[in-house]
Amino acid sequence: WTSISAMPTGRYSGAAAAWQGQLHVMGGTIAPMLTPEMFSEAVEVYDTVGHTWTTSSPMPTARADATALVAESAMYAIGGAVKFD
Repeated sequence: WTSISAMPTGRYSGAAAAWQGQLHVMGGTIAPMLTPEMFSEAVEVYDTVGHTWTTSSPMPTARADATALVAESAMYAIGGAVKFD
């Protein structure tokens, strides 16, 4: 294991996928309890060459416990729990 710099947004239950030499981490909750305001639409990208994090465009729907995957040059976050009222 090797330590890297911390993500800009700490989270629980986020999804992650590797694509084009980068690690994309999305969604999750910003606290361990599932309350509406805790769900995150944040997407952050770790550059494995430059060893830096950047913030990307947010997901359209905040979600936790999703699955992330890349297919045909597109990234998807599928399933999970969505923000509730």
